Amino acid sequence: MSSPAERIVMLDPTLTVTATETISPRLSTLSGKTIGVIWNGRPPGDVLFDQMFQILEDKYDLRRGPFIHKPWLGNVAPPEAFEELAATCDAVVTGVGD
Repeated sequence: MSSPAERIVMLDPTLTVTATETISPRLSTLSGKTIGVIWNGRPPGDVLFDQMFQILEDKYDLRRGPFIHKPWLGNVAPPEAFEELAATCDAVVTGVGD
């Protein structure tokens, strides 16, 4: 228990954020586009992504880009993964399993 002489410091976790970046524009169509994936490695994400691509390939003329499996689910994908995806894909889907 604290004594009357002790001080409690209150921290304010709020932050005012000003936007400095913009999001990428939406693709007008998926036809003719290359779509990549960043997956965190949790099962059955690989199965779900495969099923997603099968559905999209039936509907659109798209190509599968790189399928990046993050080395550890809690970390951001390595910079070279982002470089590969940026160089080869029109869009990227990221997701988890579970």
